[in-house]
Amino acid sequence: MVKIVFMKNDMIYDSLFQEVTKYTKWKDSILFAVSISKQLYDNSDSIVISPTHKFFCVREGTRDILPLFSEGDENKIRNIKLKFISNPASSVVYLIPKIIWERNPLLAAKNENALNQYKLANGITPVWTPVQEYVYIALFKNKGKYIDIQCSPSYKNPIDSVYADFKRK
Repeated sequence: MVKIVFMKNDMIYDSLFQEVTKYTKWKDSILFAVSISKQLYDNSDSIVISPTHKFFCVREGTRDILPLFSEGDENKIRNIKLKFISNPASSVVYLIPKIIWERNPLLAAKNENALNQYKLANGITPVWTPVQEYVYIALFKNKGKYIDIQCSPSYKNPIDSVYADFKRK
């Protein structure tokens, strides 16, 4: 189960819970898909998805292969304000979880169709977005050139930034 919060101008205007029945464990992450209405998506300038279950690893040597979990919010998840800056300004920014970047070669190949879903809303630098503590690839595009930067925002620093310099030789 995940909680999906829809925000406009830093204010929550709607939220819902959605069951996640299929997921993939990969390294230290869990990858899953959720469906939301086009209207909620189009009316949001940011969407926050938070798990409402805490998953535990299955014990070695047991016959059962079902994961153990407990329901309910384990901890309140705080957003980190992540700012994207580029030189020159007016770069397009895509923010992609590293787990997805590594599993989809079309993203590293800069395929526009694959990248479009990761473009930040109002994603022209300078721009900021709320994120969770996670490892991301920030991809900046300026005049047909790309710079990809791995970033790991931390709750220890609730305001962080990523900088791409296209003029650097």
